[in-house]
Amino acid sequence: MEHKYEIAKIMNNNVILVRRIADDLESVLIGKGLGFQKKCGTITTIPTEQIEKAFFTYDEKLKNDYHVLFRDMDSKVFGTCAELVSLAEKKLGELSPKLLIVLTDHISFALERIKMGMEIENPFIYEIKNIYPEEYAIAQMGRDLFINSMGIDISEDEVGFIAWHLNAGKQNKNVAENVKSTRLIKAIIETVEKRIDYTLDVNSTSYNRFINHLKGLVFRTQHNENIVNPLQEAVRLELTDAYNIALEVKKEIKNGAQLTITDDELAYLAIHINRLQLLSKIQNS
Repeated sequence: MEHKYEIAKIMNNNVILVRRIADDLESVLIGKGLGFQKKCGTITTIPTEQIEKAFFTYDEKLKNDYHVLFRDMDSKVFGTCAELVSLAEKKLGELSPKLLIVLTDHISFALERIKMGMEIENPFIYEIKNIYPEEYAIAQMGRDLFINSMGIDISEDEVGFIAWHLNAGKQNKNVAENVKSTRLIKAIIETVEKRIDYTLDVNSTSYNRFINHLKGLVFRTQHNENIVNPLQEAVRLELTDAYNIALEVKKEIKNGAQLTITDDELAYLAIHINRLQLLSKIQNS
């Protein structure tokens, strides 16, 4: 199947803004060579199989946001971001229709900072790598896209910020929620490390296991998903020290995020803390 399109703007060789003749629908099309040797204002026929991804919306607010981007944004930046979102959808599944707009705006500002030598440090980079490993790997691919398309290398810190945006797009939520969750997990880790007098190796299996548990704990608590721990009473009585540390964490979560974890979650957290205590004793002996 194929459609006729009027080419409105060429972002790069692979990304074009078009108007579909049949229904006057505006969209961004991505496909290898779609923009090569094309000219704005011309009408062309494009087979469906050549289109890897099409961004379009019937939402008037999003349409207006796209028009602002097309008017104000560097075409290369938008085109590369569109390729990155298309790549991310192949790995993560369907993402929020707002992601391309939000990501393009973020990266455009980041590139301006880079040119001015004003890069921002990402204080959560190690947590992001471990909490969102798939998104981080895709963001690394995005880094390569920007090197190849624009000759600009973004920092590891910026890769982390992009990973945040990708995860927010996957969950269809605001990136600020990811920042809040990551900050909370980082604070929990620091509290536990201080209480057990042991610094976790961010590249270790134990760190990844603990991160994954905390990620699940925060998610379940945010969404009021309850779990049952049949060992709750035994954990409270037998793992007293770890349980008391878990109580401190519970208080921190309450104060920092206005979330209350259940006694069942508390017991599971204590089990993980006890595991780290044992690891600390083994490595310090």
